[in-house]
Amino acid sequence: MHHVLEVQPAHQRYLLLRFGDGWRIFDMQPLIEGGGVFAPLANPAYFRRVAVDPVSRTVTWSGELDLDPDTLHDEAVPVGMPAALRA
Repeated sequence: MHHVLEVQPAHQRYLLLRFGDGWRIFDMQPLIEGGGVFAPLANPAYFRRVAVDPVSRTVTWSGELDLDPDTLHDEAVPVGMPAALRA
């Protein structure tokens, strides 16, 4: 099982995710366009409130909406560490 260690919203549709094996980027647009429970994520202010849940270790929005960490890991594209996050 994978755990999300860090999440950053990017460009109002992507999630930049850090897992134990590195950084990945996940495109949320298909889920947002599908509506339903993901429809509120079309609001940029709400989308930016993404966080890592300390118990489930996945991404969540206000504890009401979350995504499976294994799905995020498997469907996200590996990327290098973003320059803006380098110390």
